[in-house]
Amino acid sequence: MVRFALSNHDGYSWTTTPQSEDAQAFFPALTAATGVVFPRQMRSCEHMSARPRHSESARQIDPPS
Repeated sequence: MVRFALSNHDGYSWTTTPQSEDAQAFFPALTAATGVVFPRQMRSCEHMSARPRHSESARQIDPPS
C-alpha cells in the first residue's frame, strides 16, 4: 500500500506523525527500500491543517419513516 501511495507522486514531500518505537524501526527500513525519506514531526502542509468546510452533502439527513 505504501508503494502504491508513493507511485507517480514525484515531487511530493512525505512526513509522519510522532513515531512510536515500532515506527522508529519501520520508517528507516521503508526509506532504505523506497529511497523516500519519512521525517517525523515535520511541518504539515496547509491541506493537513485546513479547517473542514461544511457542505450541503455533509448535512445530517433524517432517515425515511
